[in-house]
Amino acid sequence: MSTSTGYCTFPLCTRIEEKNGFCFLHKQYSGMPAEKKAPYKMPKKSDKRKQDDKQYKKIIKAQVKKDNRCKVKSPECTGEMEGMNHIQKRSPNNLLEKENLTPSCNACNRYIEEHPQWAKNHGHLISRFAKNKVQVTVVDPELKTVVVEEI
Repeated sequence: MSTSTGYCTFPLCTRIEEKNGFCFLHKQYSGMPAEKKAPYKMPKKSDKRKQDDKQYKKIIKAQVKKDNRCKVKSPECTGEMEGMNHIQKRSPNNLLEKENLTPSCNACNRYIEEHPQWAKNHGHLISRFAKNKVQVTVVDPELKTVVVEEI
């Protein structure tokens, strides 16, 4: 293997050599072990989410100091606040909204998840996709149509 030419020594290859006389496509034939890159380790949480989590924990600690009683009062309530119930399911957009949080015990949080109709009827659960819009249903008897409008 002559490196004096500056070109790959693989037959009929005219690329510029890199290591041991071969180009980047043919260096597998040089007898050197392949270079392995360490796989990229994806972080479990972004920096912004870590900051939001710190603020969320501060909100919970402040609520515990203020009043540590459960406000949900499901049939399985233990009475003592252990966390917060998100009325509208938790998302990056509403994680820190205090209007969306209700102090609750773990038993009530579980009850809300297991009995969504009870939670909706008592105001402890709103669809994640619900907007602050009012639906108006208009029935036109002459045309026999129903029109639903969001205002």
